[in-house]
Amino acid sequence: MKRALVGVALAVVSAGTATAGPTPTTLDMTLQPGQRLVMTMGQVPRGEFAFTMRATGEGAKNFVLSQQRVGSVRFKVVDQASSACQPVTGGLRCTSITTPAPALTGAYIFRVRNLGTAPLAVTLRVTWHKLSSAG
Repeated sequence: MKRALVGVALAVVSAGTATAGPTPTTLDMTLQPGQRLVMTMGQVPRGEFAFTMRATGEGAKNFVLSQQRVGSVRFKVVDQASSACQPVTGGLRCTSITTPAPALTGAYIFRVRNLGTAPLAVTLRVTWHKLSSAG
């Protein structure tokens, strides 16, 4: 099980890195309990990230989305209890979420972890926006 998880995570990182950047990036994946989706976005200009996430599956949805700039501390962006997440048929949709992209150097890592006891289908969209006052 552990080998399969690492293989999936590495495949997602490679896919995320290949298409990530200031261009919007969307990833779809079904996460087993305890599994995580990992996406790396290369260097971007100063600005902000905007997120849209949909989590569907059987039973309670229990997840966390985090952000980390390589070399800095990871922080929670959103979880199922956030006011940004609203119920939709079969799950939750989280919108209107933004976080800073303050550094001109280093990559950013985004992680979604399934903390629940059932498989969770996740669609994560990350978009970078330039801010005229970011600096």
